[in-house]
Amino acid sequence: MALSTAIYTLLHNNATIAAVVEDRIYPGVVPFNASLPCIVYEIGDIQPNPTQDDDYVWDRVNVTVTVITTQYLLSETYATNVRTALCRYKGTVDTEVIETIIFDGMQPGYEPDFTIGTSPTGQGAFTRTVNFTLIRT
Repeated sequence: MALSTAIYTLLHNNATIAAVVEDRIYPGVVPFNASLPCIVYEIGDIQPNPTQDDDYVWDRVNVTVTVITTQYLLSETYATNVRTALCRYKGTVDTEVIETIIFDGMQPGYEPDFTIGTSPTGQGAFTRTVNFTLIRT
């Protein structure tokens, strides 16, 4: 199983997140004219951690999850829900063994050119990016 599928599964199977975004959880990029709120996630750098005895013990993986919504306060609430869903998770998602997910920080943002609905000029959207380090074996 791909790690990105495991992240999707953890987010999608969280009842609090699913109640808000339903299945609007996207890998890498938000589709054009996607409904809000939604979530986009990315799997970043994967760095192995070899030891003196073994070439491979576990990987450190950078994971970024961004919530996008039309209201600033909701971006904060939804990002906190993402943090709660992923932070310190330990377990197996299908075949992906996750030792832990560490919260690294959260940053707010605003995208003035984000097109909402059919508006040709866009109405803008508030974002909140949540960064994690995932440890997997």
